[in-house]
Amino acid sequence: MTHNQTPGEIAYNEDVRRRPTYDKGAPRPAWAQLETYAKQSWERNPTPRDWTAPYTDVSTVTEYGLTQKLSSAVRVF
Repeated sequence: MTHNQTPGEIAYNEDVRRRPTYDKGAPRPAWAQLETYAKQSWERNPTPRDWTAPYTDVSTVTEYGLTQKLSSAVRVF
């Protein structure tokens, strides 16, 4: 019997192919070893992550109403 992968599982496996280890070199777990909350996150957003971006996009921060805090932090530095 074949296993039909979910959209989240497909995206996670592609993401692991692109970036097989964590920042400190530890290998990332297989889909079957992920906690339920991690699988649910991948199912909600079944797209491989963009590992080329060095920081969070300001538009993401704006969605959460943190632009004022962000702009204040930028001025401090």
